[in-house]
Amino acid sequence: MSKPSPREFPLIQQGGITKSHKCYCCENQASSVEHVPPRSWFISDYWGCPETVPSCVDHNGNNSKVVELVRNLLAMQSETISPIQQRVQRSGSAPKLARELSESNGVMTTEQFDQVLECFTAIGNGLAYLLRGSPQNHLWGITSNLWSYSEVLVAEAAEHTQLHFAQSLTLGGWVGHEAREPETFSWKHFLLKDDRLVLRLSIYGIDFILEQITKPEED
Repeated sequence: MSKPSPREFPLIQQGGITKSHKCYCCENQASSVEHVPPRSWFISDYWGCPETVPSCVDHNGNNSKVVELVRNLLAMQSETISPIQQRVQRSGSAPKLARELSESNGVMTTEQFDQVLECFTAIGNGLAYLLRGSPQNHLWGITSNLWSYSEVLVAEAAEHTQLHFAQSLTLGGWVGHEAREPETFSWKHFLLKDDRLVLRLSIYGIDFILEQITKPEED
């Protein structure tokens, strides 16, 4: 498989789904589109802000509560002030979540951390689909300063994430991609020598590194 190259990814709109489109995350027939990252995380009403990938029913529309919770967690812990935080403050779950974070000194619960992993696994597979053009169903090791408050969470992330940054130097380094709303989301990638992807995301000014743990199948 050749190294992905930066490009303007064509958006797949709802009406553009055909029988030739398989879900971004499995081999099932796509029936809708999934936004990567979720559209509700963006400030603008412009539909082109998040990229879109074809999705089956099982991988789209069944996790709206998780998506909202993770958005609220990220926005509340971001050091930047933006309209998205005002939107979060108006959501029904915000007061309870703010109270929980205050009581725990900003440390997420295990359940909240699992939901963050679920969301970012979907984002990782969606971006990998855009780069590779075929269904991606991988596990991702995730490292971020977001959970640096907790030694337990840092240890859990470190256990699953062993980044090989030195290898990126021989593969051209990070490849950046167009950010339609950079204050909300921007991303880069590089390819490891064993053909696994590493993604570098910035969401509300919070940095994340996603390393593909499972190796892609050979074409």
